[in-house]
Amino acid sequence: MKKFFAMLLALVMALSLVACGQKADDTKKDDAAADTDDSLVVLENVVDWGETEPYRVLVQKGDPKGLLEGINKAIAELTANDGALIKEIENKVASQETYTPDSVSSDLAAADKDAAASDKPVLVMGTSPDYPPYEFFADAAMTEYAGIDVEVAKYIAESMGMTLQIESMNFDNLVTSLSNGDFDMVLAACEYTEERAKACDFSDPYYTDLPAMILVKADAADQYNTLADFAGKSVGAQTATTKEAIVTDEMEGANLVSLSLVTDLVNELVYGKVDAIVVDGAVAEQYAEANPDLAIAPASSELGEAMPYCIAVAKGDPKGLLPGINEAIAKMTSENKMEEFIAAADELSGKAVEVTADAPAA
Repeated sequence: MKKFFAMLLALVMALSLVACGQKADDTKKDDAAADTDDSLVVLENVVDWGETEPYRVLVQKGDPKGLLEGINKAIAELTANDGALIKEIENKVASQETYTPDSVSSDLAAADKDAAASDKPVLVMGTSPDYPPYEFFADAAMTEYAGIDVEVAKYIAESMGMTLQIESMNFDNLVTSLSNGDFDMVLAACEYTEERAKACDFSDPYYTDLPAMILVKADAADQYNTLADFAGKSVGAQTATTKEAIVTDEMEGANLVSLSLVTDLVNELVYGKVDAIVVDGAVAEQYAEANPDLAIAPASSELGEAMPYCIAVAKGDPKGLLPGINEAIAKMTSENKMEEFIAAADELSGKAVEVTADAPAA
């Protein structure tokens, strides 16, 4: 009978470890627990666990926020030099005392509740922060949003008596997520098109950019004097934007390369994987001014006029936001606020667009 209970106890402990995702080689946590609690001992060679699976970072399916590239870059740095940084982190953590509370403190819970509570309703903006000077991260930790569209959204939220909350996502997923109710409005240097109007409603225009421009390597700029010069060349554009149509409809013979992030497009250009990319005029100027290796192709003058930017809301405007948004846009225009917003964005966006072969776009 004693043997039965001993075996049963061992089985229960084994199953508990399985549920927690423990492996046979993962003994450091067990040893640490035993060191801090005299009532615990480490049982070795009880179960054959087999090979240990490496830990990984999980992101949402399809990586809609475009995080994996940065995550994998950071992991590569952490694991370089035989994992020197990882070992440094392990040693630091091992030297620290740990405390695992049985429950969350009521004081902490109350603080979180107070932080989340607000007298103002929340206005959630969806954007793709890879497009300076319109939307980008102003800090290396990617926690501070900045840009012309961000300032516009702040102004609109304040005018409507609401608190602004910003959510980031790849541009090509914004309209779908808007329709799914993930946010209330989209500001992302977004033009009205008949195709987009089938899925969402648009505000009055709030700004018109410079016409679209073509970025190329500076040492090859004189090769592209007309759009016909791009025949047989690889030309990049952001997925689901009007820039794709420019490549396919106006640059006859060019081979379209679509990518979700503008920063990826710029990297492709810098590394010579594409011959050119098409972006909005202000964006092209930002990258060309910040990076001597890039230039605006003379052929850009053939691309025609710019289309105005609008704010998108869910089809049918189910939350009744458009009247307030349009009223705020009219007030913003009468106060000439855009000049102020553009100046603030330009001051910050230079840091966001510096990119060379040695220092790719973030």
